[in-house]
Amino acid sequence: EPTWEHTLQLFFDMARRRVEADRITYNTAVSACAQESEWTQAVKLFVEMKERHMESDTITYSATVKACGKGHELAQMRQIFVEMAAWRAEVNILTLCPVMQACETSGECRETLQTLVEMTDRADIVMYDVVAM
Repeated sequence: EPTWEHTLQLFFDMARRRVEADRITYNTAVSACAQESEWTQAVKLFVEMKERHMESDTITYSATVKACGKGHELAQMRQIFVEMAAWRAEVNILTLCPVMQACETSGECRETLQTLVEMTDRADIVMYDVVAM
């Protein structure tokens, strides 16, 4: 079974072979890091994407938020979540579940929930279901 290390090795091998990474390959690498709580590497890839002027999407943000939440890096998670809101990226259950789980385990929800409240003008029914859990 592939590990996050194996996924990153393939990702970095692409660069050595001069194969251009795109949003899909970045999202795959970030998601692999998120699965194993490798928040530092996930954030590095997220930042690298921005430095390369690649457009992030809901998958990019959600995976990075998940990695930070699983790594108990709440300040970093909040920062990315707020950035996601500022860019008006689609917020869905993939993003909100890790945010709410991190809030629940840490007890530090106030700022993150305030951001969520500010986003309610574009919230869908799924978001309300997550908050009601």
